[in-house]
Amino acid sequence: MEVPYEFHLRLERLAMVQISASLWKLPSILQQMKTFFTKDHAGEFQLLLIQYVTELHQKENWGVIISHITSMKHSFLPVFLKPSVMYLVEQMGMRIFEWLRSVTAKLLKYSKIEDYAQNIEYFIDNIEWTSMGTIDSIQIFKNRYDNPNIDKDYFMWFEACNYCLEDYAKNLWAQRSPESKQKTISKISGTIDDDFCLVAYWQSIIDKVPDIKQQLFMKNGRAVNRLCSSRDSIAVVMFKLSVYLGNEHAVRYFWNMMSCEERTKKAITGCEIILERRCTYPYCYATYCKKCSDIFCFLLLQMTHEERLQLIANEFDKTYDPFNTWILLLNWPWEDLFVQTLERAWGCFSIFDCKFFINKFETTVYTVDENYKLPQTSVYHKEILYKVCMSSPRNLRPHFTSRYKQLTTPPPEVTRKGPEIVRKLRLLKKPRLEFRSRCRHKKLRIERQE
Repeated sequence: MEVPYEFHLRLERLAMVQISASLWKLPSILQQMKTFFTKDHAGEFQLLLIQYVTELHQKENWGVIISHITSMKHSFLPVFLKPSVMYLVEQMGMRIFEWLRSVTAKLLKYSKIEDYAQNIEYFIDNIEWTSMGTIDSIQIFKNRYDNPNIDKDYFMWFEACNYCLEDYAKNLWAQRSPESKQKTISKISGTIDDDFCLVAYWQSIIDKVPDIKQQLFMKNGRAVNRLCSSRDSIAVVMFKLSVYLGNEHAVRYFWNMMSCEERTKKAITGCEIILERRCTYPYCYATYCKKCSDIFCFLLLQMTHEERLQLIANEFDKTYDPFNTWILLLNWPWEDLFVQTLERAWGCFSIFDCKFFINKFETTVYTVDENYKLPQTSVYHKEILYKVCMSSPRNLRPHFTSRYKQLTTPPPEVTRKGPEIVRKLRLLKKPRLEFRSRCRHKKLRIERQE
């Protein structure tokens, strides 16, 4: 019988998420974030938003804000807990950066440019977190919707469609003027932009269009015609598109819409769409990596054991880089699934595959998120390296230990007491050993004198 995945939130983890979130709400940090997205970088986002080089430059500057938090003296934290909290601070900071980049792109595209600064500052001041430590964008939307001072503009309706909030989408559409409605319908009818597929879907639902699928295939072109078949139901079509766009909320919504028969093999299909896009568009993929990790892990949890093994085997056959699956699992908060998935997949690896895996894992551990320059993330990934070594079969373990001599003992951060306490315990033991040694030598001298 298959052992189910165990991805439970421990009480300690919940507490650390709350502590880390509170550190990101410090007034000085909020002000730095606002400056980053308004005065210093608004022009860059508007003109060079999609360029990869600009993103790398922005990540490095964002890493400076993260380092301001990690360098503070957090005297309220126990010594052994501080490395873990600082790691969460770094990871949540990267989540904030990617989410605000996405919000910025949509604000500049779908709302008034003159309202950009006010809108982005609102989002920074009102970030909500899930218990897992990911950004709760739906709760942020609902709070914004309930705020009477916020204009219910096209941007709000676009967000309601993307989050698949049917009641909100219908209410926002009803509040719009006839001229605005006609302008939106004309824009949807004449576009082939993949981003409008969800908007077109919900517009068809509101207008009660009889054949929504035909409308999507006729009017919204590129990804629909490449990923989907005319035999697919509308739920399957929208599921594939949502995976392609990296929209986790829509993926969950249309997954629940599909029948049990339709879900068969669709989890594998969704994962392969993500992996294919990573291989085909590596630079564009970097802009939505965390979102696709969330989708990938959601789909992985829906699979049976045999389907997971099939996915891993397909990666070795189809792509030039079969390590893509594991890179997605290294994104926080899914690292626990990394070792669990690997324990079930060792049987798929040959000796050659194992050596390839070790080389890729080493490269990933030492370079993942390096553009942010986050020291604690690097330390945590080295701990995962140790866990991977310990979980590997005995016949494969020498291939780890021959390359990493340090893996014979766990790194200090793995111990429950923490590195600082371990160091102090060692210092306490040393004088005791010296005292015993002095007593022994003194006893020998007395015996010789006698």
